[in-house]
Amino acid sequence: MISIKKWLEDRKRKKLTKEVILYLLWKCNKLGIKVGRKKLMKLMFLIEYYDPKAKKLRKKSLLGNEWYIYYY
Repeated sequence: MISIKKWLEDRKRKKLTKEVILYLLWKCNKLGIKVGRKKLMKLMFLIEYYDPKAKKLRKKSLLGNEWYIYYY
């Protein structure tokens, strides 16, 4: 059985991820950039691992999402 604390953290992470995706779509649409599935995945990956304070990529993710790499 999953603990309540773990469940709340997972729910918060999913909500934050959804908000980030919606913001990216809104911002790209506002700038006139056409966003497909691959571009959105790249942007999400960058946001997940980019540290704005240090201005470099981190080894550990901020949101804890799992990533699946598709080869086209």
